[in-house]
Amino acid sequence: MICAMVDVVTRRKQPINRLFEINVPAASQRELAYNVAGGYNIAEYSADGKTLVYSRSDDDNQNDSIWVYEIATGERHRLTSGMFNDDGPVFSRNGEWLFFRSNRTFQPRYGDFDDSWIYTGSSTLMAMPLRMDVKHPWLPQSDEEKPKED
Repeated sequence: MICAMVDVVTRRKQPINRLFEINVPAASQRELAYNVAGGYNIAEYSADGKTLVYSRSDDDNQNDSIWVYEIATGERHRLTSGMFNDDGPVFSRNGEWLFFRSNRTFQPRYGDFDDSWIYTGSSTLMAMPLRMDVKHPWLPQSDEEKPKED
């Protein structure tokens, strides 16, 4: 069994902030990524085992962004900008979509007790196609009738 693990051990009260791949039968581990800014969150393999997806804190603003790690090449790619807090990435069963939670819905309400704005319900579910040829499942369909030819 091979699994991804987020290192939560601390040295000198400082988090290590590393993402490891653990090979249980071989009793070995391999470091996949290091993040100076902070920790990693959910890490999940794609159905074919070729890609690992995770969210991590950004260096500049501490928002989480979504990253993928290609197992064969060791390349890391950032999928979201970090402008919003994005986390909880999971692959669809068929591997065509990546779903994640994003805090990008802002409908502030004024508090009754503390005279300040309250931001509730900011999370929304996002769906990102993983290939250019994947068609969006909810695209509007035209119901326009074609004219009859004479």
